[in-house]
Amino acid sequence: MFGSGELPNYYQVLGVPEDADQEAIEAAFLGLVREYHPDTSREPDPGSRRFKELCEAYRVLSDPVARRDYDRRRGRRIPVRVEPSRYSQGPTTSSTTSWSVPPSMDIWGELPITPEEATWGGRCQLKVRREVDCPACRPGDLPTPQHNCSKCHATGRCWEVVDVRFRIPAGARTGTLIALAGYGHQQPGRPWFGRLLLRVRVRPSW
Repeated sequence: MFGSGELPNYYQVLGVPEDADQEAIEAAFLGLVREYHPDTSREPDPGSRRFKELCEAYRVLSDPVARRDYDRRRGRRIPVRVEPSRYSQGPTTSSTTSWSVPPSMDIWGELPITPEEATWGGRCQLKVRREVDCPACRPGDLPTPQHNCSKCHATGRCWEVVDVRFRIPAGARTGTLIALAGYGHQQPGRPWFGRLLLRVRVRPSW
């Protein structure tokens, strides 16, 4: 295994880039673990060392909270992807705006954090995938779907990924709602966006 006090490069162990998503991490792990599994491996692996390294790397990188803590210890932070989900989960803490954006434009997600982040707060960076009017089909103020548009396939709507940076409030608890205006889906034909709504989940310290 790794030397005492040495922080291993788990990305290198799995052979993935440091901005790899969960699908790439899982695919790399499954491919390598078949090759080095003690019951099936034809590769020399005394004491199953390589197999154990792969399992430890996957355990850390497949868990968003453990990965964020690992990246912090290495002096870097990897953005976490939040996939959109359209449904209502009750009232939010965001302020009322001067226009009305339908709740269906909001994006909901779960934000797992460490007990330390819950107590002291911290900075967070996410990648959010949201639906917007197709920029290729907007010669005027309103989208006009083009039959030959390769971006939206004549629907007038497409997806984009945006970076979101914010602070986790000190004293956050499981169930705390963080509401970020302007990071949700775009209201069709309007320059208005819904909210990104994140439910905090504090991970146990053990």
